[in-house]
Amino acid sequence: FADCSSLSSICIPTSVKGLGKECFKYCRSLSVVTFESHSQLERIEESAFASCFSLGSIGIPVGVEGLGKECFLYCGSLSVVTFASGSQLARIEESAFAHCSSLNSIYIPASVEELGEKCFLSCHSLDHITFESGSQLKRVGTKAFYESRVKVSSIPENLRAICNPGFQSQETLATFLGVRFTHGCARRMNPH
Repeated sequence: FADCSSLSSICIPTSVKGLGKECFKYCRSLSVVTFESHSQLERIEESAFASCFSLGSIGIPVGVEGLGKECFLYCGSLSVVTFASGSQLARIEESAFAHCSSLNSIYIPASVEELGEKCFLSCHSLDHITFESGSQLKRVGTKAFYESRVKVSSIPENLRAICNPGFQSQETLATFLGVRFTHGCARRMNPH
């Protein structure tokens, strides 16, 4: 479906287990993506929805374990991302939501262990992140929230490394977390 400029909506059937690399890339008019109930989707691959400029919201099915590199890159209208209750998502890869300029908040499921490099880079409206209770997040990659307005308010206790500069201000982050910076990453001084 890549570069189908007139495609405006699509419903992904229950039986689909993966959305392949660049499958909807440059579908400029695509504004509605839905998944049939009981979706068996496990993976959204690299650049699957990249440059879908009209996509305003997306609901990620419960069984999706990974969001591939640049999967929603340059989705400038994307303002709402939801994850199904009981989400199995383990990793949000590099630049997955980079340049999603309308995204202003995100709820990270407890199952997520790593936020890849630049995953929310240049999300200029992003100012609020909520980590689900019991978060398993261990690492935030380099420039993960760079050029966003995110304020640090609550950090998951399992978090061990925030690579520089995951957030705009190292000093504020270091003081808040009780961390030290080594080799470009903030590391907790007293890990649990």
